[in-house]
Amino acid sequence: MKIQIISTCAFKILEREFVDPLVRFVEKYGTVFKVHYKNPLDKLSDKTIISGTAIKDFGYLTDFPLSKLDKLGKVLGICAGAQILAKYFKVPLIEKELIGKFRLNDGSYAFFLITRIPDPKTIEKEFDVLAYMEDLPVLAKKGRFYLSLFHPEVLNQKILEDFLLDNI
Repeated sequence: MKIQIISTCAFKILEREFVDPLVRFVEKYGTVFKVHYKNPLDKLSDKTIISGTAIKDFGYLTDFPLSKLDKLGKVLGICAGAQILAKYFKVPLIEKELIGKFRLNDGSYAFFLITRIPDPKTIEKEFDVLAYMEDLPVLAKKGRFYLSLFHPEVLNQKILEDFLLDNI
């Protein structure tokens, strides 16, 4: 399997925290192509994961070529990646800070590092919600696109595995 990981990091050093853990995890499942958000690949990969980045790093919201998403297969957007997918689907982003470890409604825990989230009412109306934190949808699906407001590479690697193995 060919897996593209798109870095949303403005600075290469941030990839150590937000991209490299993803690369190390998904290497077990296939060939990994790590690219920057300004130059994502199209059609080369079977699966694409769009990484998160630092809290005040928002360049991807204006510079990501959204039309590239039309050509990709299954896509998982993590944190900043979820914001990109929200923009693709014209879901407004709202200010909401979630930083740290929070309990999901299924009893598991998730690590969040986000200050702008897709509008929850729009997500509930237009997406299949797969997980909640209290009344907030934090993992959702629309067609071949998955949005995760938390970082599954930190506490929920089973979600990454299920995404790669088509179990979600």
